[in-house]
Amino acid sequence: MSTVAAVARPASGRPRLWIIRRNATGLAGLVLVVGVVVAAVFAPVIAPHNPVDQDIMNRLAPPVWDSHDWSWILGTDALGRDVLSRIVYGARVSLFIGMTVVAISATVGVTLGLAAGYYGRGLDMALMRLTDVQLAMPTTVLYLAVIAVLGPGLRNLILALGFTGWVEYARLVYGQVLATKHRQFIEAAGALGASDRRVIMKHVVPNIVSSIIIMSSLQLGRKILEAAGLSFLGLGVQPPTPDWGIMVSEGLDSLERAWWVSTLPGLAILVLVLGTNIFGDWLRDYLDPQMRR
Repeated sequence: MSTVAAVARPASGRPRLWIIRRNATGLAGLVLVVGVVVAAVFAPVIAPHNPVDQDIMNRLAPPVWDSHDWSWILGTDALGRDVLSRIVYGARVSLFIGMTVVAISATVGVTLGLAAGYYGRGLDMALMRLTDVQLAMPTTVLYLAVIAVLGPGLRNLILALGFTGWVEYARLVYGQVLATKHRQFIEAAGALGASDRRVIMKHVVPNIVSSIIIMSSLQLGRKILEAAGLSFLGLGVQPPTPDWGIMVSEGLDSLERAWWVSTLPGLAILVLVLGTNIFGDWLRDYLDPQMRR
């Protein structure tokens, strides 16, 4: 039985994740993330207006606590678009970018890390030198270079972020595989005639999957923040798509007299990234036996 499977349930027989209820910090992070996900899924129900509809007659309308007008709960931007509706729909864009980038990075990085760590044969040296070269380059420069070649846009933004994110997975998985493949139960499986594919999928991967989950949870918030930063610079998602980074950028010109246009989507970014980081930290402490208290 693999290590992960052996500790999948506590002695009481209850699923391990129920213990999150006993950790206020981890639970708070999970609640923040789930809240944003729910808002994104039910955006058509929650949003009071179409996020791209313009109402110039009500441009820069203040939030309800200043105007007492429930037509614009969080106010409007310089084009008269409802800020609440754009924030809610912007959650869809941010989550889609973050999850897609993490999926691409994990798929590429885990595959390369498994191959290099298990087979060696020069693959490990080539992979490590490639990762060293990429890690030596500032990520912002890499983003700008990829987007300069491909052009701005949602698809190219995802490709740029995914192009740099695989390195962390590759190095992590490579080290984990090196530490795992010489364990007795894996060598025994090979001696009994199990194919390399079966050994990797049935014995190696289950013993490193917790590290991959931790890496993904921590990388999700970082990639969402990076995507918002590139959109802020005009290199990511393009208007009129409701994106939090674009919203922050569009509200800078009117920040003194309409603070809500930039501040509220900025707070949305803070909530989502903070939630993913807090939950990721709890997940790391919980799944890593050396850090579990």
